[in-house]
Amino acid sequence: MKADNLPVKDFLSDIRRGRIRLPRFQRKEVWSHQAIEDFLAAIISGSKPTGVLLFLEVAKGGDQFKTRRIEGAEKENEPCDRQLLDGQQRLTAIFRALVDNYENRTYYVRFESDGDGEYRLFSSNGGKKQLVESYPRQSRANSWIGDSREEYNRNLIPVKLLHPDAGEKADDWVDGQAIEDSRLAISLTRFITEIKGRLLDELLPYLTLDKDTALDVAIDVFMKINTSFVKLSPFDIAVALFEADAQESLQQHVDQLIGKVPRLEALEGEGKVGDLALKVSCLFQDKKPTYGNYGKLDMRQVDLDWGKLTKGLKWTVDTLDELKLWDQKRLPSAVPIRVLAALHQFMPMKGDDHANAMRLIHAYLWRSFVTDWYSRQANDRLFSDYEILMRALKNHDYRIPTNHADTVFSCALPEKDALLDESWPTSRGILKKAILAISLQRGACDVASNKAISFKNIGKRQYHHIFPENLFKNLGSILKYDENRAMNCMLIDDFTNQSWQDKWPGDYLRDRKIVGAFPKTVMTQRLESHHLPADILLSATKGSGKRLKTVYEKFLNKRAEMVLDAIKSLCEGDGMP
Repeated sequence: MKADNLPVKDFLSDIRRGRIRLPRFQRKEVWSHQAIEDFLAAIISGSKPTGVLLFLEVAKGGDQFKTRRIEGAEKENEPCDRQLLDGQQRLTAIFRALVDNYENRTYYVRFESDGDGEYRLFSSNGGKKQLVESYPRQSRANSWIGDSREEYNRNLIPVKLLHPDAGEKADDWVDGQAIEDSRLAISLTRFITEIKGRLLDELLPYLTLDKDTALDVAIDVFMKINTSFVKLSPFDIAVALFEADAQESLQQHVDQLIGKVPRLEALEGEGKVGDLALKVSCLFQDKKPTYGNYGKLDMRQVDLDWGKLTKGLKWTVDTLDELKLWDQKRLPSAVPIRVLAALHQFMPMKGDDHANAMRLIHAYLWRSFVTDWYSRQANDRLFSDYEILMRALKNHDYRIPTNHADTVFSCALPEKDALLDESWPTSRGILKKAILAISLQRGACDVASNKAISFKNIGKRQYHHIFPENLFKNLGSILKYDENRAMNCMLIDDFTNQSWQDKWPGDYLRDRKIVGAFPKTVMTQRLESHHLPADILLSATKGSGKRLKTVYEKFLNKRAEMVLDAIKSLCEGDGMP
């Protein structure tokens, strides 16, 4: 490893010409605007160390790693001779701030002036203002950006004027102040030139790995020496290992996977599909899906298994689709996604074997959803479940396991009191979301429009209090169970939710104008599609003479019994009762 240093202006030139490029496995920019401001201020003021850059020397005639140019750099026109392993965020911050090509941000250096031709760098002294600040261009409040006189009046000098080729732009900016005293204009120009020199002549230290360095050694050094403000994630490290071993881009594989199975992000969460793929890959290679095991994966095998992984995840999404589980917001647990995707390779796809295997899979899913099995030690526990299910599928033994300790099948199912205690299902918690998921299994038809729940409309459905909040407030009732219970929730159209308001359930439901059939029969079907006790709700009217507290608690208990029956049936793989 060789140590040296170069002035900032030389790094900028090499970036622009394409001589410095990034290995493709490097992640995108992750620095916040505050981090960029702090770094630029450290260079201009000389107040803080700027860290050491790390390069890999490129052998003549070829790159060790496939590369891409730094964001904002012109298309390279010279061969790359150094790949930047550590320091991407720093060099990108300098380069993009100076060329002023951030999508919606312009950077400034703040100055002080005594009004008599003396300009100096701003000293914050602990105040809110800083030496380097940035402002979003698209804000109405910042319409002054680009108006040189307005910028000057705010004691701000655009960082882009410090670019090596910005001489004429700087002169024009000074001229734009219409400073009548030529002495002041000369002083301002001199001050900008001084700041520019400070920035461009600042020496940045760097280390260079020899061009003969083995790729695995370069990757190892990259992972250990990375000094970014935002540390490398396990996935970032896996991306680098994959590039070294498979000579392919893991991120491109993940992007293609999302393109083929777009609902994965809705179920797993944006930015988490890469980790999901690696966890399934761990199961493929008989490893627990932990971050530590990412580094132990045979990345060439991960590459070879990618098609199998894609098919497994698509089948998993289709399976959840059949259960009306389409997004992370309403999915009780995402952990089973990893297990199902890895099991797909062993699934029979035709005849009785397929039906029996799916019964086992459904029993596994619902047990995962209604118990707290995966609330801790999830990676250990899902690995145990995977091994049990894998052996069952391989041996064509589709019976629900009953004597396997340390698996989800050993967990006791929830009791009625646990269901009654669950709070509103928009908050975190597995069982409360499972209760809502069970309420969707029969179609969850809207009580007014009669539209069944679907992937297209679930995002527009609203969480509704069956016994409305305002109803309790108006009556001032004291209840054993408050109104924010999972048992008091259903998903309905926004129009239906708004028109229900503070009405007793029976009054609202009986007022629906259903044409061509007896309203009670039709409404009963709609309510039961949510696992709701229709007889209790239809009789819950303001004029019934019954106390709200009594009716509400009777409703909660009855619905809890209905949901409990459904849980027992689903966890045996028998479908809805």
